[in-house]
Amino acid sequence: MLSFSLLDPVQPGPSRTRTATTASTLSARIMDPNDVILIVLIAIYLVISNCFLYFQKTEALLDLCCKKDLTHSERIRLRELAVDKDVDINRERGRCSPLLCICRSNQSLSLYRCLRSLLLNEGIDVNVRTDKDFTALSLLTRYYRLPNLIDCVQLLLDRNINVHFKTKYFKNALHYLCEFYELDNLMDIAKLLVFKMDRFVSAGAAVEMLKKRGFNKESKLLAESIASRTRELENAGPL
Repeated sequence: MLSFSLLDPVQPGPSRTRTATTASTLSARIMDPNDVILIVLIAIYLVISNCFLYFQKTEALLDLCCKKDLTHSERIRLRELAVDKDVDINRERGRCSPLLCICRSNQSLSLYRCLRSLLLNEGIDVNVRTDKDFTALSLLTRYYRLPNLIDCVQLLLDRNINVHFKTKYFKNALHYLCEFYELDNLMDIAKLLVFKMDRFVSAGAAVEMLKKRGFNKESKLLAESIASRTRELENAGPL
């Protein structure tokens, strides 16, 4: 008959011996200082690589936005970068974000498609300003001279860009439009801006700018639009 005592030592079986040996080996390897250093170095490398990739892609987007015109392949690349999670859509270069760069630099009909691509990124700051307080909207009305300006302006208005912001020269987007734009759809664009406004402290200056340029018909139409919008706001009462 077999007998045993609780005081008898338990003899480990082969499987238990292997498990203990494996655990001991793994513990020793994990605690090996050389392995710890290697893991830390790999982690640092990965962080630096990701930062470099992040910077590289953002700089590529800024480069594209600073061009006067883009080829078809460049527009595709811009669209890809605009929604890339590794790109900082609001990163500035010389106080200009990609949105500000493209509104200042691009002088081609492709601007509308490029703007639409940038605005696909929900994180874009449409009210970002330059060191002279130009917004994307005031840059467009100051520098862009092509007929699809109206479409570009509408894109920004749809994203609720502030139409009242003034530059350090005390002018807003409407002022620049009336001072520099010359194409036939000037009044159509002016009306878009007017009907996004809720105050007209210096709107009379825009009317005077048109008069000085000899745009008498347009100045009258603008004054009528401002008066109409003012009445509409008065009838609506306080929000």
